[in-house]
Amino acid sequence: MALLAAMDLMLLGQLQAVAMMRTVGVPAADTAGEVEAWLAAMLPHGRAVAAIVDGGAYDTGGQSVDFDRRGLASIITASREQGVSAALLEPHERLLAELSAAGHGGDDWPRIIDRLTIPR
Repeated sequence: MALLAAMDLMLLGQLQAVAMMRTVGVPAADTAGEVEAWLAAMLPHGRAVAAIVDGGAYDTGGQSVDFDRRGLASIITASREQGVSAALLEPHERLLAELSAAGHGGDDWPRIIDRLTIPR
């Protein structure tokens, strides 16, 4: 199920990109090719993220929660300005806002996993 969750979120991200690019006349097939190349370049970074999570230290000097919040806010604004819903992006925005409000804005963004884990 975990792999299906990763796939689902990846494909939802692709659809967000397609929706945004369609507003400027770019066919979905063209956007899909660009997304595929981008994801191929980004996927190896998943191991570095995993190492941060496994290490439990979110102070490696990487991209911070607040930096990610600003970037995501720009994507949300661009989506809305293009007439595309930001509904797929808003849950991510909420999790980052919670982390920042809890005093973790300067921490590495993989700390978001703390907001995904539900204590049992």
